[in-house]
Amino acid sequence: MCLVAFLLPEWVLLSSSRLVTFFVCVGKSVWGYHCVSPTPNIYLNSFVDVPLAKQRLIPWLAAQSNLTGWLYWYINYGWVHSDISSGEKAKVAPLPLLDPAGHSSYDARVSNGAFWTNEDGNWMYPGQHGPLSSLRLEAWRRGLEDRALLALLTPAQRAELSGRLVRSASNWTIDPRLMEQTRADAAALVGTLAC
Repeated sequence: MCLVAFLLPEWVLLSSSRLVTFFVCVGKSVWGYHCVSPTPNIYLNSFVDVPLAKQRLIPWLAAQSNLTGWLYWYINYGWVHSDISSGEKAKVAPLPLLDPAGHSSYDARVSNGAFWTNEDGNWMYPGQHGPLSSLRLEAWRRGLEDRALLALLTPAQRAELSGRLVRSASNWTIDPRLMEQTRADAAALVGTLAC
């Protein structure tokens, strides 16, 4: 039994809305996915050197695209590169410094020898007493909470509200006031559904 009919990389969502609609309508689960790419700044992503709001908007993209889930490849990839991964529980892994342009000095390499994008795969870090969260993980959590709120609405309401912030993976708005107003509007609509 296949639980997920298709796993669509984020940039594929730019041209596949009819495909998603078809599979969702016939009862299939269709998930989005992102990892190292897309790297151009026009796309939503979760790199350390992009605004946190872009990461929070990814679940809004899932709502706008009628996706039933989202996969992110790894949240603690860097642990294997820290001193604490050797079993020494007294050490906390040092976080890489950012250069003046905001780029990480992290140098994990993929099998083809290319560099990973800044801190991709590192949303939590090993701490002396357990995992340490990151601001990016917290932004993702907020985005998932937003997505859960939107899921309580009708498809038309969800499309209208999420469309205020996200129209595609490369067409979105980072406006904190608009985001909070849209979230408040969604909560108000949910309140009317319960009455």
